[in-house]
Amino acid sequence: MDIPSDLLNQTRDGHAVLLLGAGASLGSQTKDGYPCLSTLELGRLLSDTLLGGYLRDGQLSQIAEYAISETDLGRVQSLIRDTFQSLLPTHAHKLLPKFVWHGLATTNYDMLIEQAYDEIEDRLQQPRPMIEDRDRIDERLLCIYHS
Repeated sequence: MDIPSDLLNQTRDGHAVLLLGAGASLGSQTKDGYPCLSTLELGRLLSDTLLGGYLRDGQLSQIAEYAISETDLGRVQSLIRDTFQSLLPTHAHKLLPKFVWHGLATTNYDMLIEQAYDEIEDRLQQPRPMIEDRDRIDERLLCIYHS
């Protein structure tokens, strides 16, 4: 893969923002060798467990919203947490703490990035997770510069 030299320079200098989607979790597995669920598989799990198979092959966002309305947010979150909490970071996840990122964002349900940072002692920075929409980035950044 050819990476533009300017992107390499920006990353080396800590000016790059890393955006990770669901594909960043692929390849991770539990210590027993069970692989990370795909988006389709997670949707089917939510559908089968909470909706009796309704919308089984629909979009994950639609299945999750319907499951929340038919059960409650806590049950959906618990099922997702229980599904992903035993995943282990991959080698690629463990490389992330070796860089200084201007920002790092993920849309994932798992905690693989946070785990990778916890496992790497010589990490170059400590992430400050923001989980909810009401988490204010400007206030979180103040903590970084005043701590």
